[in-house]
Amino acid sequence: MAKRRRRRKQGSNAGGLLAKAFVTLFILMVMIGSFLLFVAWWYFERKGARLIKPVSIHDFDHTNKEIKAISQHERELDRIDTRLDKIEHEGQSLTKRQDGMFNERSKKGKQFNNEINDLSPKADNLEQSLADLEALPEKRSNEWLFSASMPLSFRFSILSYVISFSLFIWLEPTWVLQLSQKLQSLSLLDFYASYPIAYGASVGSLVISLIILGISFFYIKGEKKELLCSTSSQEHHQEYEVDDTSSDDENMTIEDFMKYLVSLSHADLKLLADEFEIKADRRSKATILEAISNEEVDVINGIYSKLFA
Repeated sequence: MAKRRRRRKQGSNAGGLLAKAFVTLFILMVMIGSFLLFVAWWYFERKGARLIKPVSIHDFDHTNKEIKAISQHERELDRIDTRLDKIEHEGQSLTKRQDGMFNERSKKGKQFNNEINDLSPKADNLEQSLADLEALPEKRSNEWLFSASMPLSFRFSILSYVISFSLFIWLEPTWVLQLSQKLQSLSLLDFYASYPIAYGASVGSLVISLIILGISFFYIKGEKKELLCSTSSQEHHQEYEVDDTSSDDENMTIEDFMKYLVSLSHADLKLLADEFEIKADRRSKATILEAISNEEVDVINGIYSKLFA
C-alpha cells in the first residue's frame, strides 16, 4: 500500500514538473516572440527602404529575354506535341498494351515507344518550365507586395503591442492578473519577479500584435495591388484614347476590342479571367484570349465596361 502511494506521489510530481517545464517554455517563447517582433520590424523597415517603387503592375511584366524564352519553349512544345499526335495517328493500326503503350512485337511499335519515352519527359519538363516562366510576373509582383506591405504592417503591430502592454499594466484587467499569477506559480523560473503582471501583459500584447499584423498585411497588400492595377488600367486607357473618345467607344467592334485585349499583359488578362470567372488555362495569354472571345456578349460587355469605365 505504501509503495502504491509512493508511486502515485512520484507520478504526480513528474506530471507537475512536466507542466511547469511546459509553462516555462511557453513564457520563453512569448519573450522570444516579442523580441523577434521588434527585430522583424527593423528588418522589413530596412528592406522596404531599398525597394524600387513600381509605376504600375506592368513593371513586373516579362523581360524581352523571358518573352524570347517563352516563345522558344512554346515552339519546342508544339513540335513535340505534333510529333506525339502523329505517332498516335500512325499507330492506329497497332495494338496497345494495358499501360497505353504500343505492343512491341512489331518494329514500328518498338520505335514509337522509344520516341514516346524520349519525348514525353521532354514535354513535361517544357510544360513545367513554361509555366514557371509565365508565372514570373505574378511571382515578382507578389514578392514586391509582400516586402512593400510588411513595414507598415509591422508599424501597426508594434504600435498595438506597446499600447496594449501599457494599458494592461495601467488598468490591470482581472484576466491579466489571473493569467500572470497562474503563469508565475507554474513557471520554473521567475522571469518577472518584480513585475508579475508582465506575464499576462506580454502574452496578451503579443497575441493582439500578431492579429493586427495579419489584418494589416492583407489590407495593405490588397490596397497596393489595387493601386498598381488601377494605374495600369489608366495607362492603357490613355494609350488608346483619341480626341473623340465617346465616338470611338461607340464604334469599337469586337475585333478592335480583342486587339486591345492582346495588348494587355498576361497578368492583367489573368485578373480579368479571375474576376469574370472565365474558364481558361491561365498559363498562356492565347488561351485566355480565346476563352474571352468565346464568352457570351454580356461577359464581354462587362469586361469592356471594366476597362473603359
